[in-house]
Amino acid sequence: MAAKDIEAHQFKKGQSGNPKGRPKKPDIDQYLIDALNDERNGIKAIEAIIKTLIAKAVKGDVR
Repeated sequence: MAAKDIEAHQFKKGQSGNPKGRPKKPDIDQYLIDALNDERNGIKAIEAIIKTLIAKAVKGDVR
């Protein structure tokens, strides 16, 4: 292509190359809420995490 052809197809002055911008990512908040409230083996994931943390704390694990 010649330079004149390229210039004819470039963006016009004041026009953005990506007018709508980058697509938004989904909120992670709802994903986390759903994952933590997911119930398997009769217990929610958040409850299992809390029980594990309490058991480790009782044993003296400070991490």
